[in-house]
Amino acid sequence: NSAAMVNENAVAGPHFADRADGLRVRHAIPNSVLLALQIVDGIGLGVGFGQEVFHRCSIIVCHNAFLARSRSRSKALIPGSKWRVRAVLLLIALATYGNSFGLGLAQDSKTIVTADARVQAVSADNIKAILAKNYWWPKAGDGLYRPVTTLSLLFNYAVLGNGPNPAGYHVVNFILHALNVWLVYELALLLLRRPRPAFFAAALWALHPIGTEAVTNIVGRADLLAAMSVLGGLLLYIRNQSRWAPMALFAIATAGVFAKENAAVLIGLMLLWDLSFGGKPRWQSYAAVAASLVILAVVRHAVLGALPPAEPPYVDNPLFRADFWTARWTAIKGVGLDLWLLLCPAILSCDRSQVTLSTWSDPWAWFSLLAIVAILAVALVRYRSDRLIFWAAGFFAIAILPTSNLAILIGAAMAERFLYLPSVAFAVIVTALLYRLKNEQYAKVVLIALLALYGLRTIARNPAWNDNTSLALADLPNSPRSFRLHDMLAKELYDSDTRANIDRAIQEEQAAWNLLAPLPARESTSF
Repeated sequence: NSAAMVNENAVAGPHFADRADGLRVRHAIPNSVLLALQIVDGIGLGVGFGQEVFHRCSIIVCHNAFLARSRSRSKALIPGSKWRVRAVLLLIALATYGNSFGLGLAQDSKTIVTADARVQAVSADNIKAILAKNYWWPKAGDGLYRPVTTLSLLFNYAVLGNGPNPAGYHVVNFILHALNVWLVYELALLLLRRPRPAFFAAALWALHPIGTEAVTNIVGRADLLAAMSVLGGLLLYIRNQSRWAPMALFAIATAGVFAKENAAVLIGLMLLWDLSFGGKPRWQSYAAVAASLVILAVVRHAVLGALPPAEPPYVDNPLFRADFWTARWTAIKGVGLDLWLLLCPAILSCDRSQVTLSTWSDPWAWFSLLAIVAILAVALVRYRSDRLIFWAAGFFAIAILPTSNLAILIGAAMAERFLYLPSVAFAVIVTALLYRLKNEQYAKVVLIALLALYGLRTIARNPAWNDNTSLALADLPNSPRSFRLHDMLAKELYDSDTRANIDRAIQEEQAAWNLLAPLPARESTSF
């Protein structure tokens, strides 16, 4: 018989780093003991946020008969615990987003649901048009091709019979988000190795206010579907090594990239997992995901090749008119703001296009660069001893890269929905670092406080997405230099009650014009 005090080190596999009497010892623990560890974790997890039944795990490995009983007991305990956790996570997400079900359609959601004839009836012609036309058809030149997202809107409108009624679309968005929360929980279990920290990580992600633009805003459907593909594909790659796994991975990856282009990061996240945790690359799975990207490129060329090239307006992304280094320097400041929004999502806005190009004397760009360099430096220096930090930094970097304007310039300078997937890394690493405190009670107190603050902020943010008027009124104080918000409010006031609102409508339209007037004609003509 042997006894060992075991302190789980996140994602250490069969090796756990222990500290006893000031000495650091390595124990190679067999998988059977890991099952015993899971038992203790499973027992410690309840539905609520009660106190944990232990601070440190003390495992006594006796003999094979004991281990056999432990194995059978774990099979009985852990699945039930998982489903209780899933139920609680669902209730948390429902409590946070429940007030979105009765909201209307705002911004692009109104256009894409009510004005796209392709989603209004299930017919061969409509399905063909969805597969053969660009995302914003009949408008050309957007450079976007997302047939899976459009097909999901067809499912809402015609199959479920929701028509232009927004409630059904909000419910489907919530269901997709809830499924993503469960996927994040499964991923956090692999990373944190204990159900309770994994629960907190998933809950933190579930109700983070940065997700409202993807969940409460109907056109965020593309981000929800892409995230589901990436998270599901990554879990499949990690857990399943059967013969059919590459085929399933190909199907998931293909659906993802045809929902939104940023799902292409899946192959990078697979490589990150192997680099972080020493997995042997499974080249058939890599080939399957790469094949989905080849198919996307071929189909995009066939559908979009004959259309005018995408030319995003200057006012959507001023980086297009800047030189290479100015654009990237400004994009670095944008990544710094993304990191700040994850930590402190107090000031939210649907329009962050009013980006001021950064000069080399811009202090916020330098602060952003220092923060990014510091995170990368810690991740690299601690690579051998703390793979979780390396993974979290890498996950955020890979997930944000397609929309960061660092590699390629896209049609928007910034958007909060771009952080939907990258924020997974934030939720995991915050939970992991807090659980490394000597007293885990402190971790629970801080995490519960964060859940309360973030949840209340999300609940308060949801009603802003009811319609264009409520969105403009909510966001103008945060983005007073957004000509788009002034213009949107002016039009909504004029259309709702011209006689009563004429003075305010003129005032808002004048404010929009004052912001556009200094721009050259070629940069503002489209508006």
